[in-house]
Amino acid sequence: MVVVPALRRTDFERALAAAPLPHRTVVGGAERQQSVLAGLEAVAAGTRIVLVHDAARPFVPAPVVQRVIDAVRAGADAVIPVLPVVDTVRQVTGETSVVLERTSLRAVQTPQGFNLDVLLASHHAALAAGLAATDDARVCEFAGHPVTLVEGHREAFKVTEPIDLALAEALAASRTGVSR
Repeated sequence: MVVVPALRRTDFERALAAAPLPHRTVVGGAERQQSVLAGLEAVAAGTRIVLVHDAARPFVPAPVVQRVIDAVRAGADAVIPVLPVVDTVRQVTGETSVVLERTSLRAVQTPQGFNLDVLLASHHAALAAGLAATDDARVCEFAGHPVTLVEGHREAFKVTEPIDLALAEALAASRTGVSR
């Protein structure tokens, strides 16, 4: 299921026409949560496990995906790949700030894996309560479901800023032997 903006659906369908995997495009909503919910509601009945992935993370290694799937198959309701935070992080509180102890902090990645029924019910509960969440594990936590952590990978970085794009281009070139 590929969730796309309404005004770009034709562009996505054209770009995905030769994709090697079966797929469907679904129009998303104004916010991320609405888009994920639209995709989830379009998934075929009888599906037990779903993965939610951000297109902004194009280099997720297959072993990360497998760890997420394996954890859901083993009975976890919600699974997220994570990495230890390597930077010092400060929490700003008004005019001051404090250093957070990074040994207990983890950076969250995708794909996140879920029991479909749990995730659908959690999204509906979050929507009814007006909860705005930046990832799907948060809506499961809100609905009272524990989140299982599995090891992520540095190559599953998110491409959001110009420096990320430069890194992505370098990584892609190193894999194909083509430089820009």
